Amino acid sequence: VNQGVWTTVVGGASDEITLDNSFTAGAVHFKGGTDDDDVTFMNALNAGFAYDASSPRKIWCETRMKLGDIDASGFFIGLASDGSGAADATVLSAAGALADGIGWQILDGQAAVTLASITAKGDAETVVQSSTSIVEATWINLAFYLDGTRANFYINGVLSHSSVLTLPDDGSILFPSIYFAQKTGNADTMDVDYLRIVQER
Repeated sequence: VNQGVWTTVVGGASDEITLDNSFTAGAVHFKGGTDDDDVTFMNALNAGFAYDASSPRKIWCETRMKLGDIDASGFFIGLASDGSGAADATVLSAAGALADGIGWQILDGQAAVTLASITAKGDAETVVQSSTSIVEATWINLAFYLDGTRANFYINGVLSHSSVLTLPDDGSILFPSIYFAQKTGNADTMDVDYLRIVQER
């Protein structure tokens, strides 16, 4: 997604979102501050995607990201609706907080460091835990393909699992969204190289 305008919300007093040019072509760098459970996020609110069961246009989404301290961080990357996923920092605090959305996540406070997919329709959520643990300070490619009846989730180009439950197909407008939370107040980090989303016309 390259629409030029992202809305950013910096959670704590010393949290940061910056551009790190030490990576080729740069990467967005999220840095937590000194407070536990701060959430910092950004949404492309002028680049909405409408998805409706009566006319399901396929959606492809891919991101490349890494976490600095895995068991001390939480994240969500994907599509989320305004007023819940796109505007509410509680998305990463507990299950059931995402209303209308689809993507990859590790919840803030989640015991396991395995990657999980999430699909949400209204207030109903389906979280599927993958068998893949994210590796600290290592780039990983995460993707999903929403084909109208199911969502297929990929890790490093390999199909991880599929889901047909609680797909966000009720016509809600979904926005590209990136969330980062830290659990320790220890200046934890996340880097996002890109977020690419394409929908059929």
